[in-house]
Amino acid sequence: MKANYSLSHSLIAIDTQTTLDLILNFNAEEQVQVSNRRSLNLSLVIDRSGSMAGQPLRYAIKAAQKLVESLNPDDIVSVVIYDDTAETILPPQTAADKAKISTQISRIKAGGCTNLSGGWLMGCKCVKSQKTEERLNRVLLLTDGKANRGTTNPQALTKTAKQQAEQGIITTTLGFGTNFNEDLLIDIADAAGGNFYFIQSPDDAVDVYRIELESLASVVAENLTVTLRPEGSVQISEVLNKYQSTTRGKASEILLGDVYQVEAKQLALQLLIPPQKNSGPLTIATIEYQYQTTIDDNIQQVSEQIPVVITVGSAEEASRTEADMSVVEKTSQLRIARLKNEAIAMADRGQYKEAAEVLRSQVDELKSKLLNEIFEVAEEIAQLEYYAQRIENRKLDSASRKEMRDQSYQTLNRSRDDLKLRGSTAGNADSLEAVSTAEGGVLVKCFREGGKLRVRVISEGYNSEFNVQFPFY
Repeated sequence: MKANYSLSHSLIAIDTQTTLDLILNFNAEEQVQVSNRRSLNLSLVIDRSGSMAGQPLRYAIKAAQKLVESLNPDDIVSVVIYDDTAETILPPQTAADKAKISTQISRIKAGGCTNLSGGWLMGCKCVKSQKTEERLNRVLLLTDGKANRGTTNPQALTKTAKQQAEQGIITTTLGFGTNFNEDLLIDIADAAGGNFYFIQSPDDAVDVYRIELESLASVVAENLTVTLRPEGSVQISEVLNKYQSTTRGKASEILLGDVYQVEAKQLALQLLIPPQKNSGPLTIATIEYQYQTTIDDNIQQVSEQIPVVITVGSAEEASRTEADMSVVEKTSQLRIARLKNEAIAMADRGQYKEAAEVLRSQVDELKSKLLNEIFEVAEEIAQLEYYAQRIENRKLDSASRKEMRDQSYQTLNRSRDDLKLRGSTAGNADSLEAVSTAEGGVLVKCFREGGKLRVRVISEGYNSEFNVQFPFY
């Protein structure tokens, strides 16, 4: 695995206290061939409560079948369903007979309430029965509602997730629709070392399962742990991502978890550097990292370290040194994500005006730094303005809240472009249907603004201030 770092500024002024951002990047050194990847041991735990009846359950079944189609024959899969009670409808077995497994999944019918803990723990039991160190052992827990049978206490469920993770069983949570408890599912995923996804519409289900399987199929390192040791009087001001961290003296030990070949793992921190008396290269920190990886079919522990070096120069040199805009863009997005969580917490307490002001203040700060000229940040700004208005008008409904939490989670924990700013409620320029003819379509106009090409909607009934993006496939 390759590791490197980037600094928001490569040169700082002598005799001046400086705050700067540091981003660590961890990438796979080579492609993981699907045929050579580690075997999976999966349990699909599917909510079949009454609220899943109809289209939601049909799409959940379709997504599960698509996932099974993508498994290798030697992968282990089990299927658990739950409503008032939990039932293992497919005991752990290899994925060799995919037609048989798909048929069994197709027979799932909707039932009653939501015994989330019962279904989840049964899935964990299935995975545990086939668990080996050579396999990737994971439970995919899908629900569309709040836990109202079995264990329902959020703290107890989160504690259980951590205990299962300590036994090597990781849980990924998938929230379907607008009735589930997103805070609980995110907490379970965080404690368990898995991922969280918001499935806002039935169409999302297949994509989300695909993304998760694509990630699992490309694991190149597990349990990546980073220890950042500041040198001299340098201090860690803030860890910008949301990872489990422990402070040990001046150092911070941070658990980043799995690293995927299809997705770089990133860690961002803010450092405070005291005034320096001498010019020239300066080591401001040492990065130590360790992880488990498969080498010649054996799981081995790997440990590495790299120094973080910056240059100290004159005030004039520092003023001429441009910021690394890729670092500025990423750290801006991370700070926005943290503020979204802060605004949600304030709105939950009834502090609607204050929550809206938090978001608008961030917009003003970003614009004052001309960061709105970065297209990706401009999109974030548009959404912040939209959410601020929704919160101030006390119209932050369940879908919008889940959307904000999901966007924040994906920014703070993941680096996939197809997981950024997902959602369908954040403004009317979020999603425009593509058409094959001009009749009935939406008119857009391309023009130059601030040296950049912009595309905006000019049809009536749409907000012409929003930018339009075209996805690439």
